[in-house]
Amino acid sequence: MPKIIGVESKQGVYEGAPYHNAYFNCTTPIESDKGAGLRVERIKVKHQVIVDLLGKHPTDKDLQSFVGKEVDFLYNKFQTVVSVVGLTT
Repeated sequence: MPKIIGVESKQGVYEGAPYHNAYFNCTTPIESDKGAGLRVERIKVKHQVIVDLLGKHPTDKDLQSFVGKEVDFLYNKFQTVVSVVGLTT
């Protein structure tokens, strides 16, 4: 299960379209037959997914509270995160 080691929130306009995303920096163990240690991944989650999970817009304090949690990211067929299991404040 990935462990969150950092969270960034980014918003702005790209090619005329607004965006608002959270980027979760996570570690996951490397399979023993493929190496050793931890792999680090950066996973993009749309802001609305977090709002749907929490029932509110996350504050900076909410984002900070995610650090250290173990979560599972659920993806749709387009490899976009649609939910985060274990993400609570």
